[in-house]
Amino acid sequence: MTRHGKELRQDDETLRPLTWESQHTMQPGVLLMLMLSITHTQSLSSCPASCVVCSEDAVICYKLSNILEAPETTKAMMLTDGSIVSVDRHFLSDMSSMTVLSLSHNAITTITHDAFQNLTVLHTLLLDHNHLSSQALGRDTFSWLPRLEILKLGNNALGEVNGSWFHAAGALRTLQLEGNRLSRLDATTFASADLQGLETLDLSDNLITYLGRDSFRGLLGLRSLDLSRNQLQSAPPEVFSYLSWMSSLNLELNWWNCTCELRKLASFLTSYMEAPDKVLFNGRRMVCVSADNPAVKTVLELTEANCVPTNQNITVQVEARNAISSQRYTRDLALAAAFCFAGGVGLTLAVVYIVYCKLGMNKSLKVWRDRTGAEEDENGRTAPTQTVTQWDLSRENEALPMAQMGLETKLIIPNSHLQPWDRERAMFDLRIGKDGGHFTCPHCGPAVSGSAMEQGVGDGHLGAPLHMLRQGGGQPNKMESLAMTEESDERKRHVPQQALISKTEDLSGQSSLKEKEEEENEDLRRYCRYFTKEQLIMLCVCVALLVLLLVIIITSVLLTQNGGKYLSQKKCNQQASETILPFPTDGDMLDFLVQTGDIRERDALYATWYHRANNKSEMNIALQSCIMVLEADVTVQGYATVNVTTIPIMAHPPAVYSDNTLDQWLDAVLQSKKGIKLDFKCIQAVTPSLGILSMKNQTKGINRPVWLNADILPGPNVPAFWPVIDGPEFLAMIHQSFPDVTISPGWAVLYLPQFPNVTYTQAMVEDMYAIIKNVPQTVTFPIHALMAKNGWPHISWLLSQSPKFSLTLWQSQEKNPSVNDLLFVRDNTNPKRVYYDIYEPVLSQFKEAAKQRDRQRRFYPGGDLIDYFQPKYRDGLYIQWNTVTDRASLLSLLSDSASGMLIIPVGSGSAQPGVPVVEGSRPEFLLQDSLNLVLASPKPFGIYLRIQSQSQLEPSLHLLSSAYHSDLLYRPVWVNMALSHGAFQTQGYISGREFLHTVNQVFPYVTLAPSWPLEVLREGYNRAMVDDMEVLLKGAWQAVSLQVRAEPLGRSVEGQRRIREVQSRYSLTVETGIESGIDEAGPQAIMANLSGSKDRSLFFYN
Repeated sequence: MTRHGKELRQDDETLRPLTWESQHTMQPGVLLMLMLSITHTQSLSSCPASCVVCSEDAVICYKLSNILEAPETTKAMMLTDGSIVSVDRHFLSDMSSMTVLSLSHNAITTITHDAFQNLTVLHTLLLDHNHLSSQALGRDTFSWLPRLEILKLGNNALGEVNGSWFHAAGALRTLQLEGNRLSRLDATTFASADLQGLETLDLSDNLITYLGRDSFRGLLGLRSLDLSRNQLQSAPPEVFSYLSWMSSLNLELNWWNCTCELRKLASFLTSYMEAPDKVLFNGRRMVCVSADNPAVKTVLELTEANCVPTNQNITVQVEARNAISSQRYTRDLALAAAFCFAGGVGLTLAVVYIVYCKLGMNKSLKVWRDRTGAEEDENGRTAPTQTVTQWDLSRENEALPMAQMGLETKLIIPNSHLQPWDRERAMFDLRIGKDGGHFTCPHCGPAVSGSAMEQGVGDGHLGAPLHMLRQGGGQPNKMESLAMTEESDERKRHVPQQALISKTEDLSGQSSLKEKEEEENEDLRRYCRYFTKEQLIMLCVCVALLVLLLVIIITSVLLTQNGGKYLSQKKCNQQASETILPFPTDGDMLDFLVQTGDIRERDALYATWYHRANNKSEMNIALQSCIMVLEADVTVQGYATVNVTTIPIMAHPPAVYSDNTLDQWLDAVLQSKKGIKLDFKCIQAVTPSLGILSMKNQTKGINRPVWLNADILPGPNVPAFWPVIDGPEFLAMIHQSFPDVTISPGWAVLYLPQFPNVTYTQAMVEDMYAIIKNVPQTVTFPIHALMAKNGWPHISWLLSQSPKFSLTLWQSQEKNPSVNDLLFVRDNTNPKRVYYDIYEPVLSQFKEAAKQRDRQRRFYPGGDLIDYFQPKYRDGLYIQWNTVTDRASLLSLLSDSASGMLIIPVGSGSAQPGVPVVEGSRPEFLLQDSLNLVLASPKPFGIYLRIQSQSQLEPSLHLLSSAYHSDLLYRPVWVNMALSHGAFQTQGYISGREFLHTVNQVFPYVTLAPSWPLEVLREGYNRAMVDDMEVLLKGAWQAVSLQVRAEPLGRSVEGQRRIREVQSRYSLTVETGIESGIDEAGPQAIMANLSGSKDRSLFFYN
């Protein structure tokens, strides 16, 4: 019950609190009204005429270009809707009593660090709707305002938030940053800020894609957080969990990717909603833009039971090799070669190491065998018989077994850890001794001599005859065996231990000396005292292989950075050596590039351009590259000097001299297969250049398209007095001397980062069309890429005036255009009609993005309905139209329908009269909420606003404008109202001219869908009504679709005839309803009468 009750409280629009905009824009106004009630009413004589209030305590002015000097007693100042550019201390130095300062809706780009130094009691500061960038604010900007509680910085150009701005903002309670360009919030965003008292933070309508776990760590007192209408796909729940005081959270209309990774956030939000003092605004509008489980529609629906692990949905993207750029192909090839070589090096080293170890083992084994064999040979010569005493030395200095004739004697031999071959020699030496070749026994009486031993006599003890040890013989008899046994026993008791130990020590000493000699010999054979010959060879081989691998990797990186130029250079040179087939100089550039093999399809995106190939060095670089079209600037030698001539040279102002003339430039270029574009910088260079072109074409044959460009009109940010080439004269020269060209007439443009929204105006494009409309040549208009999107309504109108027209988007070096803006242009034009003269790396990024088939199309809201829906046979009758009555009906349409236009009747709310709602919905369904749901849907739905009252037109358009400038609205939008004008002027309806003016001022990027009041249709449509509607719409540059009702139209033959006449300019939408009484055959009959054999894409059935 608690959860359902909480959801009902959110959905009940009568209980919904005001939005941020309505709450906090009202606070300064309320404060100002309270102050005005106690202020002096005497006006100051120095106030401008645009000031509505100008007293000693308060100043309210509009449309000022500078901050007004006000009295020291001024407590409130509101200077809005003006053109103020900068704020510094000079203007505010004497206003120490000011508590409210509003500079909203101006053009402020700079604020000095001490601008607010004297405003120590300022309570409210409004700087929204300006052009402030992040660089315009510094550490000291707000540090002079110790009592500041409300700061509004919304709708500016802030790309990031620096916490140092607020290092002394301990009193700040409300911070509004909505409508900026913020893209991420991490642990450093507010780390250095003193915002412990901040209660309300609005970050809506930004471009935020990332939230870190500690993004709001320092905002311990935060109570309200708005992150709606951003681009969040996921968010860690920890980012909100430590905000214990937060009672209001808004996360609607983000780009939620409802995978299992988002399950923790869903669980946190569910628990957050169930708390009695927590409010999650529009929780059901956290719509999933993408989800692993199609049944999951919102984030709150995501549970452990219905989430699908990511590894269960594997998408394999296969691209043809031809679709891979040369840079990527070169990179892959280089990396593959490097990895293959690295693997080969590793395998080679492993084989060499194994062979080396094997050889070492074989060598050691051979040495051991040779020594053993030599000793065996020596032993064989000295003791060949079986009666030789056999010695065995233990490894643990234990007893030495001595076997003789089957007997064993154990002798204690220290240092007996000898090698087998040394042990045999030691045993032999011990056997024979060094004192006469016999043992000495002190317990056995006198020493037994060798002769005595031979006789077998020795003071009562038996001795071993020496000749028996040195001679071989047969088996001993029993007496001899008994004697040997007794002798062995006696020796066990009286063995000369000290003699044997001494002998063993001598043997160990000899062995140690031998080992030292071997070690010294081994040291002499080592290189650098550490490596043997074999080891040194191995080391050199490894180092050489590693160096070779490093060379290959570095080469691969260089090839990758150069975009594959090395691999493609040979192909380019081969193509350049081929014979060029005949081609007209006024031919289509795409046809030429397809003929030469530079591109495979007629898509202008793949044509490449080289800027300013003027002097010989730049020209040669361009000719050796794979660039397809060369653009060069033409002027006359010594232009604007006393030494001026008529010789055309290749130079860009202010240069007036060059090492390259046009004649030389053409000779070099005509030996290649490059297209030609000449940009004339002065009118004096046109005629002689055309003469050279004509002569070259007659003698050599140019055999390629030739484009001639000149700036013939002042454009954005360029004053009217700026010198440009005379357009009619330029065209006349071309027509007279060399008409077989493509003309490229343009505007002189100056891009200023301080004014990013300045663009081409309706007057600019209309002036251009007036000059160019009658030329027989193909025309391409150069458009500054940074100004294309904002000026698209006028640019698209110009492009639509003739199929011979095309666009060439170019850029200056000040700033790169965004890929999204380029995609916007491409998505709303034919790929054959827009060229892109754009620098790298943006061009490559743009090409990669344009190839993605699953990306969302960035459709122009005022674009062609047929182009958006692509209905069967391009017939408007196949487009579905459905009416939204309330929230349930909209959710049902978004879920069940595949596509179509959503008709939303807009009325005024009863609880909030100024807020547009869906007409007739119970409970009242806000228009803002309905738009949010539609914009979050991945399906192709269009928006048709049927606005009932004049009071709701502007608020509705503001909602559309906010979505568009937040990069969310890329769907067709139609705005319908019944108008009052001329023959159909009716009381209670909005004036037609006021309707057009409001649309143009607030949000002009729509299709106009005007209709006639029902009161004037009792007799059907007549000629006067249609004529006056045509006159009214004559000045509209938007697309127009006339809304006609089926039943009145069926009663008027004259009206059908007249409407058929205007259909060549406007599309028609036939509306049917219950009151019309028309049957199912009615639309077909009306279409047959109206459209006949005309294009049925201009006819819609609503």
